[in-house]
Amino acid sequence: MTPWFSGVETVQGATPEWAALPFAGVTLLGDIWVFVVALTLAYWFTGRSEIAALFGVVLTALSAGLVLKLLFGLPRPATGPAVPVEAVASIAQPFYEHETTARLPGLPSGHTLGATVTWGALAALLDVWSTERRFVMASVAVVLVGLSRIVLGVHYPIDVLAGALLGVAILAIALPACRRLDDPATPLLGSAVVLGALAVVVTGDTAAANATGAAIGGLLAWQLIEAPAPLAGSVADVTLAVCGLAGIIGLGVGLGVLVGSPVGPYLGTAVIDSGVLAFPVALSARGDRQPIA
Repeated sequence: MTPWFSGVETVQGATPEWAALPFAGVTLLGDIWVFVVALTLAYWFTGRSEIAALFGVVLTALSAGLVLKLLFGLPRPATGPAVPVEAVASIAQPFYEHETTARLPGLPSGHTLGATVTWGALAALLDVWSTERRFVMASVAVVLVGLSRIVLGVHYPIDVLAGALLGVAILAIALPACRRLDDPATPLLGSAVVLGALAVVVTGDTAAANATGAAIGGLLAWQLIEAPAPLAGSVADVTLAVCGLAGIIGLGVGLGVLVGSPVGPYLGTAVIDSGVLAFPVALSARGDRQPIA
């Protein structure tokens, strides 16, 4: 094994057996569904178009990562996870096995790429806490996700580093657009459609179809709505947000499964992204909230 692909055994050798399952949980901070929940809640409770634009940024990043995986075609580690599936509690084995299994080539790490873009962008654009605290939390999340991918045996350190660097490069382009454009969501969702279509052609993977469908649905919905009034932080609005998001995801996933391939992967995520962007606007239309000026 060349130094270029070294480092997995060192990290795994320093990982105690009890930490294996927690690392499988930590890796969810780089999962697309966690990104969807985080971006949705940030958008719903701020009503800001630059937060809506982050859906396009994240989808663009994930599609770019898929294309690069196939173009580089570099293998994943052959070592397996630091702790074998059989050593984990039986009730957690299906989850642990899922998180230690991967299909596509390794470089760059999609989880690290997505975590860098999502948590980095939210740290830059949200107004909660201090800027330093937001970026420290985002950095910790990215480091933990990258480390978890090595511990779980699905990436080399170079894969993780490449994912983080690509994420920083994408943020360097996307964040100025989010801050300066009057309507950043339209071009950034549009770029996600283009990159998603390219990823479908290059990879033919379901994940690429999912990203493309989400970008198309989000872009179409954004052309039909106005910036909504943000939800308040009341218990009622938080409950409404949780139920609404669960309903939107359930509807999208259900339609995708019902329709099946080849249309289902596009339709399901299109329904989810369009529903996420339109949901707070529908609430504003009830008359008890006024749109942001």
